[in-house]
Amino acid sequence: MEQRSKNLIKNGITLFVVFFFTWVMYKNLGDFETLFETISNAHPLFFILTVGLGISNFYMYSWIAQSSYRIISEGTKYPKIFLNTIVYHFLSVSNPLGAAGSSAYLVKYLVDRGLSHIKAVFGVLITNLSTNLAFIFILIYTLYNLNLADKLERYQWYASFIALALNLGILAIIVLFVALPRFSGKIAKWVTGVINKVTRKIIKKDSISERTLDDYIQEARSLSARFDLSIYKFIKSLPISLCYHGVNMLILYLSFQTFAVPVEVTQIVTLYGLITLFTIVAPTPQGVGVVEGLAHTVAISVGVSSSGALLAILMFRLAVIWFPAIIGLFIFRHKDSALSNSKEGVPVGSV
Repeated sequence: MEQRSKNLIKNGITLFVVFFFTWVMYKNLGDFETLFETISNAHPLFFILTVGLGISNFYMYSWIAQSSYRIISEGTKYPKIFLNTIVYHFLSVSNPLGAAGSSAYLVKYLVDRGLSHIKAVFGVLITNLSTNLAFIFILIYTLYNLNLADKLERYQWYASFIALALNLGILAIIVLFVALPRFSGKIAKWVTGVINKVTRKIIKKDSISERTLDDYIQEARSLSARFDLSIYKFIKSLPISLCYHGVNMLILYLSFQTFAVPVEVTQIVTLYGLITLFTIVAPTPQGVGVVEGLAHTVAISVGVSSSGALLAILMFRLAVIWFPAIIGLFIFRHKDSALSNSKEGVPVGSV
């Protein structure tokens, strides 16, 4: 009952945020006649190409993920990783915690492949770190371009600081537990001791046992033994992550071409930088509502027509968020159905 109440509160906050930014887009729009005219002139070929590229770019993301997992464990194979990546994306859209909540799905997938829990968590962290660090280069250009045009807002600085802090936090965790296993082991034992003291009073037992903690520390030490090689492999993955963002920028450009809206390369990079930034830091799953409203406002400020910018941004979000999420929903339902049948003794294939 308590968990249900928390979910209702989170969903209520999400709906309020979406409603607020929908109202912002409505206020920014104004000219609905131009909007309908722009929709009627949409190019179907560009529409199909944009959606197709949005879905296929998940192949590159799954490639980045697989490279990250192999940094942790070279000998493990990861079958159907593309399909599992799509399901992960669907869960990141559909649950109140966004990508943070859906990461549990990928951790379970990796554990089922034979990785320990700590290795699985590190694999997911490294994937996020690779794509986010590559994005930092785009974000720096975005902030520079907005500052040069005297259009950089204070909230954009704050959001950028939060995104940078998140990435530095992930990096610090990885370095602490892998590069300095003895030091991090002492910290982990101290933190675990504090947590266990609290949980003993509340639930009358330890939250994390000494044996489990020792296993985690031992795993960290095994990762530390190949730290130099892992860093080299991680650096090699960054150009792939940069290409992933490059394809997404191409999708954004094609979204504008779908509605024949003139746009410059600098405007595309700036818009993509802010769209991705607010997808990372927004309080709603995948920035639903927040991204659309803020990106529309920014597009107008950098000189893109209001109606064209709104349609192009919505087209981009359909291509990279909603259509892949719908596919992920069907894969997830098929997987659940297959699991149920297998429990009943019916041999079926799994995703």
